[in-house]
Amino acid sequence: MFQFIFDGGVMITIPLTILLFINIFLIGRYGFSILGKSQTATAGLKSKIDLIKYLAVVALTVGIFGQIIGLYSAFEFIESAGNISQGIFFSGLRVSSITTLYGFSIFLFSFISWILLKMNLKQGISDN
Repeated sequence: MFQFIFDGGVMITIPLTILLFINIFLIGRYGFSILGKSQTATAGLKSKIDLIKYLAVVALTVGIFGQIIGLYSAFEFIESAGNISQGIFFSGLRVSSITTLYGFSIFLFSFISWILLKMNLKQGISDN
């Protein structure tokens, strides 16, 4: 995992990892609040759970931004190097897409968790 973070570029993958840990914390915190099923606890959670979705979109956006920066750097290197092999070119494309894959993975995990929390919250409110 650490090699993945370093290959993708520390300046982008570390903020993405921080967003992942924040989302994991929020999912756990709000999940346990929903499982407690007290009416006062679940009443204010509707808007708080949306923070997970917003952070998921931020992770996706940062991942795409990281790929754009990576592609720009790769094209800049190609321009200065002149004639390069196809292997080097495609290696640069592979490395530049790491941040997008990482951001998209965080987005999927967070968005699916958000959907499950919303479903459980609606079920918990209707049960009370």
